[in-house]
Amino acid sequence: MAGAAGVTTLLRPARTSDALVELGVLCAASVAGIELAAAAAGALEPGVLLALAAAWALAGAFAWRRGDALPRPPRLALREHPWASALVMLATVALLWRLVVSVVLPPYAYDALTYHLTIVFDWVRSGGLGVSDLSLCCARYPSNAELMFAWNAVLTGSQTFVDTVEVGFALLGAVAVAALARTAAVPRAGAMAAGALFACTPVLLAQGSTAYADVMIASVGLAGLHLVTRFAATGQARLLIPAGLAAGLLLGTKGTGIVWAAVLTVAVLVLVVRGRRRTVGAAGAFLAGLLALGAWWYVRNWIDTGNPVFPFRVSAAGTTIFRGPLRVSDVLTVPPGGPEPWPVSVVRAWVADLHFWTQRPYQYEQRVGGLGPLWSWLGLPLLAPIVVVLVRRRSLALLWLGLIALVFLLAPYRWWSRFTIDLMAAGGVAIAASAAWAPRRWMRWVVQVAALLLAAAGVGLTSYAIDPAAHAHPVSARRVLQLAKGRAADRTLGRVFFPEYRFLDRMPAAAAIVVDLRAPASRFTAPLFGAGLSRRVLPAGPGPPPRGAWLVTGAGRPLDRLARARGYQLVSDVRGLHAWRPAR
Repeated sequence: MAGAAGVTTLLRPARTSDALVELGVLCAASVAGIELAAAAAGALEPGVLLALAAAWALAGAFAWRRGDALPRPPRLALREHPWASALVMLATVALLWRLVVSVVLPPYAYDALTYHLTIVFDWVRSGGLGVSDLSLCCARYPSNAELMFAWNAVLTGSQTFVDTVEVGFALLGAVAVAALARTAAVPRAGAMAAGALFACTPVLLAQGSTAYADVMIASVGLAGLHLVTRFAATGQARLLIPAGLAAGLLLGTKGTGIVWAAVLTVAVLVLVVRGRRRTVGAAGAFLAGLLALGAWWYVRNWIDTGNPVFPFRVSAAGTTIFRGPLRVSDVLTVPPGGPEPWPVSVVRAWVADLHFWTQRPYQYEQRVGGLGPLWSWLGLPLLAPIVVVLVRRRSLALLWLGLIALVFLLAPYRWWSRFTIDLMAAGGVAIAASAAWAPRRWMRWVVQVAALLLAAAGVGLTSYAIDPAAHAHPVSARRVLQLAKGRAADRTLGRVFFPEYRFLDRMPAAAAIVVDLRAPASRFTAPLFGAGLSRRVLPAGPGPPPRGAWLVTGAGRPLDRLARARGYQLVSDVRGLHAWRPAR
């Protein structure tokens, strides 16, 4: 963080909001850059990361001496703004609760256990950023989000803090939304309220305690959007440096991040072409940041397979440009009601939040609804009149609103709230602007009270229980607090969520495990590494397993029959998952 702070002073931000957004982007970029440099040196190890971080901190200290002082935060007596104060307190409590959940509970989210953290833990064990053999679907996906999770895992040698990362990005997103609100001329207190409303989005909070990438994509996208908008407003070319790093982080983070990176890049190029020539150099800096943080994964794929986006094939006008076993359409999830025109699925999803009182606990992968009652009852209805006002004022805020709309239209999952979290940036600003600009005092009061109540309802429905999905029962908030006061041995994945993995609690910390990745029952690989990431996990192959290794497979699978024939001891048979101890 010290290195990022030093570079922020060199960028000479004009506003506190600019400084905070730039600092957040530079912190994330620093983590990714340090890990990529360590991997290039062939040593993704704690000592190397700490040495590189120390060198970066020294560079930041030198930059701090040469840069300008950061702008002082404006004095804002929150006591004079009770609505904004209440929302900030609500968002703070909600995010702190997600931190508690992240630390107390083991990683539990489906995609995290199947591939996000499987890749990360394999990196920790191997000491490099290689292509993991333990991920059947996603080992060659761009993995900047995994770099964020790996930072904690490598430095602590533990899985304890990997689920805390998205809370930090949620905070960055809230700051970015407050900054975007200021470009719409929303008063400072209202801008803080807009950021808090964004942080209270149910699906954002639900994902805040998981090792997923969607909060990161939305928040970094909004941060990049603010920087590009400020560049359009001020012409300050240096803003394109952190904007390029934000775009690079997005480019290297799954398909939805590619959409964000493309939209930001096109917006910058259009602004540069319409601007002065002196901004061409800054456009080059933008593209340099884009490629430095985003291109590594594609270059590796191109070298290894001849296809930068492997495993997907790329075709144009009936001609195959890059060969691959999959089309993008092969992996897209359809809405719960089945294939239908996207406007219908979007309306269905948003309507689900209207009757929020019938909602079960919001999940991290909420299939219908998820933006919460605040969006459906207030954010969306108020957006149209606020846009009319902004058009009349010829506000530059129309730029970022238009780009959010473009990202929404280009996204493959318009109906799925986890991929459209950024919409609540527009909704939050619309609510805050309405609360400030409504012509009658009673109108402003109605908006404020309704927003506070609806935000509290969304936070409550996300926080009173943690729903892990994947055929496991939710855990109440009370139970989480009891676990926090209890023994660590009672907080394992097998004891809290998935009993078929309880055998891991009795397995030696340094055991070797061979896992049958193609057995449906052995769906989670990340837990096999253990809390201290000390176990060696290997995929089952055609040959015999190594001597002394434990075997994890599904009932009736070839590896299961081999274990039985060779005298292995069956130590667990739950939900069709078999765990075999080597014969003594």
